[in-house]
Amino acid sequence: APQFNIGAAYTPTKIIYGKDKYFETKNRFTFAADLRDLFGAYGDKFGDKIHIGAEYRFSPFALRLGLNKFRPTFGLGLEMGGFQLSYAFYGDRSYLAKALGEDKTVYYHEFILSVKLGYHDGRPFGSDIGRKEREAAARLEKDRIDAEKKAEKERIAAEKKEAKEKVAAEKAAAKAEADRIKAEKKAQQEAEKAAAKEAANAAQTAVDSADTSTPAAN
Repeated sequence: APQFNIGAAYTPTKIIYGKDKYFETKNRFTFAADLRDLFGAYGDKFGDKIHIGAEYRFSPFALRLGLNKFRPTFGLGLEMGGFQLSYAFYGDRSYLAKALGEDKTVYYHEFILSVKLGYHDGRPFGSDIGRKEREAAARLEKDRIDAEKKAEKERIAAEKKEAKEKVAAEKAAAKAEADRIKAEKKAQQEAEKAAAKEAANAAQTAVDSADTSTPAAN
């Protein structure tokens, strides 16, 4: 007979355990609950319809705890290179006891080995689903560091260029000052020579004039 099942799963990003207190889950936790055969097609008690559980993933492992028809369950998972190995320990109502109208629990050990073929971009159990986010964050951080290093190199190069230009300007200013002083000295020396020559010429002119004005002796 057909049966109606309903279920839900939730993967929180953080778990709050107090006022302003929480820890990041890194999407490693998953909580799930199912109600199976909701309308009683198989006549089970309501408690036997309830299945709840939680899974914690820490690649490549997975740890599971839960209740199957209000009976404890425990599980482990391992995924490596496309192979998935699962172990489950769970309690269930004995079908023989059910047929006899009794409520007897039987516990089972279950091992499942599966092989994953092809490409899968989903969230297989045990996988670190925060890996892509961390890789993207790592790339952004690397880009930021590279940009800072590039900016630092450009700043250092600009400072060196500025210092070089400053030294060149100071040398040019010193040379210009030296040329100015040299030119002033040369001009002063030429002026002094011209003045001395002019004074000598004036003195010679005065002597010549004195010689001309003195009468000759008979």
